[in-house]
Amino acid sequence: MKETLVATLCTLAIASSTTLSAQKLVAYYDFENTDLVSSHVGPNSASDISLSNPHVFWYEASTDDTLMCFDVQWLNDGDMTLTVTPAPGEKLNLTRFWWRSWKDRQTSPVTVNRAEVFVNEVSVATFDPLLPIALNVVDLSTMPGLQNTDQPVVFRVHFTGAMGGQTSYEISSVGVEAKTCIVNDSRNRVLDLYIPGQPFGWRILDGSSFCERGDGTATWIGAIENMSDPCKRFSLHIDFSGRVDFGDPNFPPMGSPELNLAITNELVENGGTIDLDTWHYYTSVSGQLIGKLCYEGAVIDVADPGVAAQVGHGASLTSLDVGLGVWLTTNLVTNTNDAQYTIPSVLGADGYGVFGDCECLGGVEAMWSNYGTGTAGCGGVPQLTLNHAPLTGTSIDIQVSNPSGMATNGALVWGLSTDNIFIPFLGGNLLVGPPIIIAFGFAMPAGGYVLPCNIPDSACQTLTRFYAQAIVIDQCVPFAMSPGIDIKVGDL
Repeated sequence: MKETLVATLCTLAIASSTTLSAQKLVAYYDFENTDLVSSHVGPNSASDISLSNPHVFWYEASTDDTLMCFDVQWLNDGDMTLTVTPAPGEKLNLTRFWWRSWKDRQTSPVTVNRAEVFVNEVSVATFDPLLPIALNVVDLSTMPGLQNTDQPVVFRVHFTGAMGGQTSYEISSVGVEAKTCIVNDSRNRVLDLYIPGQPFGWRILDGSSFCERGDGTATWIGAIENMSDPCKRFSLHIDFSGRVDFGDPNFPPMGSPELNLAITNELVENGGTIDLDTWHYYTSVSGQLIGKLCYEGAVIDVADPGVAAQVGHGASLTSLDVGLGVWLTTNLVTNTNDAQYTIPSVLGADGYGVFGDCECLGGVEAMWSNYGTGTAGCGGVPQLTLNHAPLTGTSIDIQVSNPSGMATNGALVWGLSTDNIFIPFLGGNLLVGPPIIIAFGFAMPAGGYVLPCNIPDSACQTLTRFYAQAIVIDQCVPFAMSPGIDIKVGDL
């Protein structure tokens, strides 16, 4: 009963030390949303678009496009303004702002030929010349203030052109995108990794992120575990480049799209809802799977086999929702440290990610290390260690060695900061600083003490950081004290 209570206190200590720096809710934004209002607001503004949906935005004034008209009155000078307001309690990690110009109807030999983009009234990009048929993209992924934000963000595009005359500059779609989570499909898996003699289904752990940037690249980061044995785990980091959108000369890439019968039956030409023109592709894919737990030491390189990765409604081939389909060749670079879990070979992998919501994003490396010197007792300094990295969704053993070899009693002190202050009563330096989360005693066997500690499968635990020190009653000094241990929870 006491051991169960102590383990519960350990889990509570981890939960209570969660920091506020973990990223909050994000979502994937498709390009078929019409939930917005357009109105003229004055002689110097061609269109002012207020967006009530904080995700992605699509506006259609006719059956196929939106007309932004610049006539003599406006002197071909006007603004398009979009305000993105996160929902209450929501934080967004913005990555791309874009609009697609469809064509340029000229009733006189003048045109809209320049656009300047402002974010919160700060100029961030200029398109000059502005092409009448183009996808215009601004990368938001590195801009300050646009990551993990719960504040409204105002995008303003200022269009200018030749004086006088009349021009219709047509925009077929406009969007703001953010990081999204990849979740398991209806089969509860996201990757088929073909290792001979082993179940090939792998599930993604909470908080896996997919970030599409404005420079035509994307990154998928997360952790996967075997559906039959969670001790078989990999950290996943895959990079995508060579984005191809509808309207690009090589759309779709050679050999794309990849379809199956279920998705083919749902295409618009077959009476369904999936429009392949809304998909986009990445022609180059490369990355690594890094082994964890029982697979520690294993490294698998992955790359595309000449088939483009695809993103869109139904692109995962396992769901009609927005998702990712990716096909990979594999190369086993190094094998596992534990011969019991040797990987014989890897014969390829297929990824079927569905985009969804998660409370927090992961992508954080789990780490632990010792600091300070501790205080020696009869047999030396007791050591405080972990049996493996503090990964989400696992149980770690916090191990206290007993160099005296005699049964005694001790205590673990947990805190949210480090310190190095001499405590006369203890006869040594306390290395854990305030606030002290919890301190509890334990019976120390001759062979040492092990405290199991469960870490939930929640990306909100990532970046949790706390410190601990063991204090042990000793016959030679008042107390033998371990070095401190710095524990940072992560999913990678």
